[in-house]
Amino acid sequence: MNGLTPSEIMFYGGIAVMCLTAVAAVCCVILFKITGKKIRKILEQEYGKCHRQ
Repeated sequence: MNGLTPSEIMFYGGIAVMCLTAVAAVCCVILFKITGKKIRKILEQEYGKCHRQ
C-alpha cells in the first residue's frame, strides 16, 4: 500500500471535518445554554418576569 489516493484523502478528510463540526456544535449548544441562563437571570432582575402571550 503506497498511502491514500487523493479521492480517499478527500473522503476521509470530509468525514473528519464533519466529526469536528458535530463536536463544535455540541460545545456551542452547551455554551449557549449556560450563557442563556445567566442572561435570562440578569434580565429578570432588571425587567421582571417575561409575560408571553
